[in-house]
Amino acid sequence: MDSLGKKITTTHKKATSLLLARNFSEADTVLSGLTDKYPFYSPAWDLRAFIRVAKSDIEGALEMTRRALDYYQDSPDQLCNHAGMLAMADRPEEAEALFKQALKAQADHRKTLDGLDRITNGKGFAGPGGWFDMNGLLECLGVSAKPTDDLNFMLPIVVWGNDFIHAFMEYSIRFHLAPGNLPFLKEKARVKYTIYTTRADAPKLTAYPTWKLLGKLAELELVLIEDIYSGKREGFSKYDCALACHQDSISKARKENSLLILVTPDTILADGCLKGLYGLARQGKKYVYDGALRTSKEPFLKHAKQLVDAKGAITMTAREMVSLTGSMIHDASKATFWDAETINTWPSVLLWKAENGTLLQYCFHMHPLLITPTDIPQDIQISLDGDAAQSFMRDYRLDDLHVVEDSNELYYTEVTAQDEHPNRLTPGRFDIPTVAKWSKHHTNSFNRLFGAHCVKHHSNALDAKTEQIMSESTAIIAEILCRE
Repeated sequence: MDSLGKKITTTHKKATSLLLARNFSEADTVLSGLTDKYPFYSPAWDLRAFIRVAKSDIEGALEMTRRALDYYQDSPDQLCNHAGMLAMADRPEEAEALFKQALKAQADHRKTLDGLDRITNGKGFAGPGGWFDMNGLLECLGVSAKPTDDLNFMLPIVVWGNDFIHAFMEYSIRFHLAPGNLPFLKEKARVKYTIYTTRADAPKLTAYPTWKLLGKLAELELVLIEDIYSGKREGFSKYDCALACHQDSISKARKENSLLILVTPDTILADGCLKGLYGLARQGKKYVYDGALRTSKEPFLKHAKQLVDAKGAITMTAREMVSLTGSMIHDASKATFWDAETINTWPSVLLWKAENGTLLQYCFHMHPLLITPTDIPQDIQISLDGDAAQSFMRDYRLDDLHVVEDSNELYYTEVTAQDEHPNRLTPGRFDIPTVAKWSKHHTNSFNRLFGAHCVKHHSNALDAKTEQIMSESTAIIAEILCRE
C-alpha cells in the first residue's frame, strides 16, 4: 500500500499530465478530490488557481489561493501567490501589502521581490497567464530533469572534540569505505570531503589511519573553523559555528559545481547509501530527504568494531543495519512511538511498530541527504542539516524532490550516546488533537508534505499485518494534517 505522501504525489502527477494535455476540466476534477481529502496540500490549491486563470476566472483563482493561505498564513510562497492573484484582480494596494507581508517572512524571497517590482513600476500582471506564465509553469511542473553527465559531490562535515573525532574517524568513516559507498562513487564522479575542525583538533584527526584510507578514494580538504568563524559572533555557539561552516561549504560547492551530500560525524551509512544517492542525482533529483532512527552509540559501535575488514572498511547492508538499529534503538527514538508512555513533547517524528521488527516513521522535519547549492541563499541563517527546506526549495519542481520511503532504497542511522536525552521527554501519551495543535504552530508547508510520507524501516518483506498498521497510522497522520 502506498503511503499518504506517495498517494498525494501520484495524484498530483496525474493532474500535471492532464494539464500538459491542456485537459483543464479533468485536471481540476482530480485536484478537487485531492484538496477535499488533503486540504493542507497547498500545491493542489495553486494548480487549481492556475486552471482558473487559464479560464479567465480571476475571482475563482483568488478563492483557491486564499484556501491555501488559510493553512499557511506565514508562508512567503502562499502570501506571494495570493498577492499575485489580487494584482490580477486589479487590487494593487492589497497586493502590495501582502507582498510586503511575504517579505517580512522571508526578506530575499525572489518571487515576492519580482511581484513588488511589477506593482511599483506599474507593469501589472495582464496578458496570457498573468501571474502564472503558462509555458513556464507547465515546464517546471511536468518535465523531469535530464541525467547529468558530469557530477561532482562534496561532503561537508563539521567535527571537533576528542569523542566526536574518535567516533567519526574510527567508526563512521569506515562505513563510507564500504563497496557500495565511496569506492562506487569515486568511479562515477569527482568526490571531495571538506572537513571543518579546530586548529587544535586538526593534527588528531589526520593522525587516524582512516584519514589516509579516505584520501585514496576522495579529494580531502581540511578547513580550520577559526579561519571562517572567529570574530563573527561573541562567544562560541556550536550552532553558529555549524552555520558558518555550511555557508562556507555552499560557496565552495557553487564554485566547483558540486552537489552537497549532508552527513554528520554520527551518521552511519549502510552499504549502498552513496550509490543510491548517485542514482537519484543521475535521475535529476535536486533534493533527497530521509528520516532516520537514533541508535544507542556504545553497543552499536562495539558491534561494528568486530566487522572491520582487511581494507579498513565496515560493510553492513541496509537490512542488517535496520535489524541492529531496531535492537539498539535509543531512548530519544523510543519516545516517538505513538503508543509510548514517555513521549517527546516536540513530536516532529512519530513511529509505529509493525510485524517482524518493521518500524513505520512519519517525519515532519526530515534530514536533507542531497541538496543543490545553487538554490541555497548564500546568507542562509539556519544550518543545512536543520529545517532549511523552505529557504532553498522555494522554486522547486515536484520532480526535483525525492523522499526516501523504504530502507531498501538507501539507509543510514545516527548514533547517540546512551546518556544523552532530549530535554522534552515527559510522561504521557500522544493523541491527535495535541499533535495537530503542535503541527499547526510549528510546521510549514514543506514539513507537512514530508510528514505525509511513511518511511518504512524493515529487515524482512512487508506482510499484510504491516500493511494494515500502515493504513491505520496513515489515517492518523491524515487527520492530524487536516485539522485546522
